[in-house]
Amino acid sequence: MKTINVTMLGGFQLEYEGKTLGERRSTKMWAVLQYLIVNRDREIPLTELIDMFWGDDSNAGRRNPESALKTQFHRTRAELEQLGVGEPLIINTNGAYTWTKELKSVVDAEEFEKLYEKGKFSADKHEGSFEQLGYFTKAIELYKGDFLPKSSGLSGTAAMGTAASTNWFAPLTAFYHSLYLQAVQKATELYNKIEDYPKVVAICRSAVQIDPYNESIHSSLIEALVKTGDKRAAELHYNHVCNLFYNKYNINITPEFRRLYEKTIKQSTDYDTDKPLIIDLEEPETEHGAFYCDYAIFKKFYQIEKRHIRRTDKSLCIALLSLLDEKGTTPESRSLERAEKKLMTLLRGDLRESDVFSRYSVSQFVIMMHDINRPKSATARIERKYLREAPKGAERLKIRTWLIKKG
Repeated sequence: MKTINVTMLGGFQLEYEGKTLGERRSTKMWAVLQYLIVNRDREIPLTELIDMFWGDDSNAGRRNPESALKTQFHRTRAELEQLGVGEPLIINTNGAYTWTKELKSVVDAEEFEKLYEKGKFSADKHEGSFEQLGYFTKAIELYKGDFLPKSSGLSGTAAMGTAASTNWFAPLTAFYHSLYLQAVQKATELYNKIEDYPKVVAICRSAVQIDPYNESIHSSLIEALVKTGDKRAAELHYNHVCNLFYNKYNINITPEFRRLYEKTIKQSTDYDTDKPLIIDLEEPETEHGAFYCDYAIFKKFYQIEKRHIRRTDKSLCIALLSLLDEKGTTPESRSLERAEKKLMTLLRGDLRESDVFSRYSVSQFVIMMHDINRPKSATARIERKYLREAPKGAERLKIRTWLIKKG
């Protein structure tokens, strides 16, 4: 039996004997075709398709939905002829439609699930075996992206009709994504056991492209980079994740993720003994102005300064700068991003080079200023400058200060 290969993970494509047909845009025609292939084990009544894809269409009352469906199938069959199969792929029998059974249809999502289940079954019998690892690795390699990703753009306008038509794939998307994350977890655990850390890095780098806001995968990647000895790459990725979560997803990283930073900044024990210590300590400055660091490092600086204050008459000012909307809550991400960029630039340039500042949350910065006896005067200058230079309609700035002194 001849085979037609169907890709649904990361995109939609049909392949037959070297010829391919891909989804060029998100339309109802492709959505109906995908629905038929996923449900190819049964004949789908005409009424089900009409309810699924035309039931809530605003134009349904001014046209014949049955005629509209037949028009869609006519267009779909014309597209499918490009594969050169030589026989109908969509069969109409007694008012019901089905995907052909004359050809074997191999769907990547289903093959992915089979590999995952084999790995899981193998785990029940031979925990930690290379056979199990092989199944999970193959499953991960097959998963090129989420299930029918373009379908999420079909809602509204002319593309789709009912809420059901935009959501029929959602449970499958969630299902396959969940299996993928489990496969990644299992595979990384097994590769860590055999100390194949480069393989963990490769799997996690691929996984964060598919699920960029999964903190657990980012953590596994950073830990694996540290174990390979590439601590610089681990630190860079940590900073990338912080910026990604704050600026793009508008969410805070967890305290557990913050603690990873300490693993990325520990000095290597492989010192060059011929290199003078002072040269090793000196590094070219890449940025000027106030010192910006991760919050975990900011806390270390604070602890050191508190010890210093206990032995001197010096003082320390801590200020929390919060960007708020007119309701006094966290602003929407687009307007918040503009305000954050302006405030970040202002702090780096307006504070002294000996001052330190850090990101505290999605919409907050914390600063540490030395030998400031009048904190409100210092922060009032920042507030005035922000109001003067911030973009029109920018979020307002709220500042709280604490003066730390001896005793």
